[in-house]
Amino acid sequence: MGLNILLVDDESVDLEWLRRRVLGSGLDLNVAGTANNGFSALKLMKQEQVDIILSDIRMPIMSGIEFARQAKAINPQVKIVFISGHEDFGYAKEAIAMNVSGYLLKPVKDKELYEMLLSLCEKVEQEQNWNRSFTETLSLVNEELLLRWFNDLAPGQAQTHIRGVLSPLLKAGSAVALIEIDDLERKTRDMGEENRRLLTGQVISLIRDMVREQALGLFIVSHNTRFVLLAVGQEDRFLTYLGELLQTIRQAADLTITIGVGAYAYDEEQLHESYRQAQAALS
Repeated sequence: MGLNILLVDDESVDLEWLRRRVLGSGLDLNVAGTANNGFSALKLMKQEQVDIILSDIRMPIMSGIEFARQAKAINPQVKIVFISGHEDFGYAKEAIAMNVSGYLLKPVKDKELYEMLLSLCEKVEQEQNWNRSFTETLSLVNEELLLRWFNDLAPGQAQTHIRGVLSPLLKAGSAVALIEIDDLERKTRDMGEENRRLLTGQVISLIRDMVREQALGLFIVSHNTRFVLLAVGQEDRFLTYLGELLQTIRQAADLTITIGVGAYAYDEEQLHESYRQAQAALS
């Protein structure tokens, strides 16, 4: 698939130089867009998944620092590299405070740019691989323990087994989404039990594949027509992909699903409440 990179510079010559160098880097990078100001760049970020940003630090209307601050609000995981002249080096302290991923001085040498891009690609891919492996390592035993804990009306602390699963999720913030196939038995009354099972399996596979490909979180089959999804990552992105999931199931399986989502949580008590909120929303 490749990683998406956004290029931002108010100088069209510099912007085109960056675009050509990125495309000629030999790395698996897609130029998701170019922008000559922060407002246009933020608009692109709301339309496309962006993994890496290369941005001039000195721009009219909206400074690179302000743009980066708003970009991080849209996608906290995005990697940002500032490009600037020596006279702008005073901005470096602000950039460091914002946890940007790098700083390149003009005139940027090809070697420095490629080394920076390679380092960022490796970092993003490591994070994505961790998310994918994390979503795949929940054992059936832990799934059952987690479902019991969610359905306990007066839960105590989660058992050690599942606390180890929940801790990384809660550190970044997670929400519960409950997904239910609508009126499956009525809609498949004439299909027979075997065909109904095959169709249900197809829906489960579609959802599981999308969750894995987009690194959305932990997917658990609660029973044949209801599933639990624990979100990983930024809230707007998660909700966007849930909307896409609705369309995917409708088109691929000619079925509809309903999704109830709870609030984002940062501790076990909040996450348990998020499950209750998702149940209420589903009802």
